[in-house]
Amino acid sequence: MVDRRYILGALAALMGSAATEVLAKPKKKAAAKKSSGKKGKKAPAKGKKGKKAARVVEAPKPPPPPPVPAQTAPEVAAALSGAFDLILRDYLTALPTQATSAGLDKGEFARARQLVEDRSEASKGSTVARLRRAVSTMSAIDRNQLDAGDRVNYDAVLWDNANQLALAQNFAYGDNGAYSGGFPNPYVLSQLSGAYQYVPDLLASQHEINGKTDAEAYLLRLDGFARALDQEVERTRADIGRGVVPPDFIVKATLQQLVSLRDTDPAQSTIINAIDARTQSLGLAGTWRDEATARVTGPIREALTRQIDLLTSCRARRGTMPACATSPMAKPITLSAFGSTPRRRCRRRKYTASGSTWWRVCPTRSTSACAGLA
Repeated sequence: MVDRRYILGALAALMGSAATEVLAKPKKKAAAKKSSGKKGKKAPAKGKKGKKAARVVEAPKPPPPPPVPAQTAPEVAAALSGAFDLILRDYLTALPTQATSAGLDKGEFARARQLVEDRSEASKGSTVARLRRAVSTMSAIDRNQLDAGDRVNYDAVLWDNANQLALAQNFAYGDNGAYSGGFPNPYVLSQLSGAYQYVPDLLASQHEINGKTDAEAYLLRLDGFARALDQEVERTRADIGRGVVPPDFIVKATLQQLVSLRDTDPAQSTIINAIDARTQSLGLAGTWRDEATARVTGPIREALTRQIDLLTSCRARRGTMPACATSPMAKPITLSAFGSTPRRRCRRRKYTASGSTWWRVCPTRSTSACAGLA
């Protein structure tokens, strides 16, 4: 799955070049208005009884922004490039599967090819630290010294990392997007989130095998896949303790996919057939298929069973209402985030919200996502 950050980068480059062209064009001078030569006298403004209207004192206008440089100074451009490199290096180190998806698991990041990212409960702290470092690095650069194209790139990177940081800091449950292709999800395991959704496809279609080292890395990634599945069990169990439980329709769809993956015949398994076909085409000697089969039918199958058992136990205690509408962790959210101050009533909470806060809003911060609002 392609991370949305790569899409943002491509759009930023396109918008930057367009902005540079617009600013480079000479501005046309406005044509002078023709005057009749007659100067009429304006009648003084009067109130109801012939009194002069009160003089309105206008607030002082803010100073105009500094002009956009035609080109970023070399030393500032070097600082910006260094900031981008640092953020990307931290990102690919923390998320090795994204390095493979981007085709960057070589050279400095060659070790990423044998890894699956840490998805444990403890990893959330390192995610927050990484995002804080990214925001701090970008904020240290003076935007006023950047040309039009660099400003677009700067704004896109700062905006994305700042939003990811806000999600990671404000919500202690679910996935802030680090493990779901950049898209937040209130549940660690769902029909759209979880390692079972991404890792098999990554191995089958994106993990390159050009020699024995790559084949060994493939097997190590299968070990990492089993470990990631158990780490998600740990996080899901912790979220259940916080009152965040997926509704039954999400649990049902997720269970169908998990059971299908677990019970796939090894002869039809894409992650087994992928390493077998690639090693045979290269003529690599070894028991690659047997080793992959042992991992898929052993540790991976057992970890998938633990996820299935956990979600099955959740299904017995859940209704159809999303946990985000009932969780005790739901927070009041300032309405200014939505750009307006509407007045609505929550059918389930019987609570009228107007003005400064809107109680029990879905953690996605979307007014339309909470089924309880009418």
